[in-house]
Amino acid sequence: MDSWGMISVEKKPEDDLQLHKSGYQIEVVLSDYITSDCLTKHYGKVLAVDSVSLKVRKGEIYGFLGLNGAGKTTTIRMLLGMIRPTSGKAYICGQEVNAGNYRLWTGIGYLVEMPFSYPNLTVKENLEIIRSLRNLPDKKCVDRTMDALRLTQYSDCKACNLSLGNSQRLPWVYAYFPA
Repeated sequence: MDSWGMISVEKKPEDDLQLHKSGYQIEVVLSDYITSDCLTKHYGKVLAVDSVSLKVRKGEIYGFLGLNGAGKTTTIRMLLGMIRPTSGKAYICGQEVNAGNYRLWTGIGYLVEMPFSYPNLTVKENLEIIRSLRNLPDKKCVDRTMDALRLTQYSDCKACNLSLGNSQRLPWVYAYFPA
């Protein structure tokens, strides 16, 4: 069975774009928000993640797709400091990630595995709970998120009555709302 994970990084209007020339290509470079350098994780003799190096810039959504056991969840957990890598390093805003350093998660939404939604609550009520748990004072972010996820027309619909496709969209709010 295939599975997935996702990280999103909040983009602020003051983030600068820089242009530079690289060979014959012109690239747009945004400041890197999450980076890793050769992240590796062993569980005993099992190699779960092998030398992952990546860069996630502000405003990007970075997804992990692959078979079960491919290391997606382990990689996300190392990037966020939920678990310690066997070797390699991860950085958020240039600061090295250490296990348990939750303050670095500000501005990062993440979705690891398939999160729970309350089936007997409406879409809007589910989003309000997440907003409240994330201590987000802007109540309008729920409406903006429903618009972005194309769930506005289902705002008063119970989660258990959503189609499969729409019920799979609902958990994306966990990544869309920064921690």
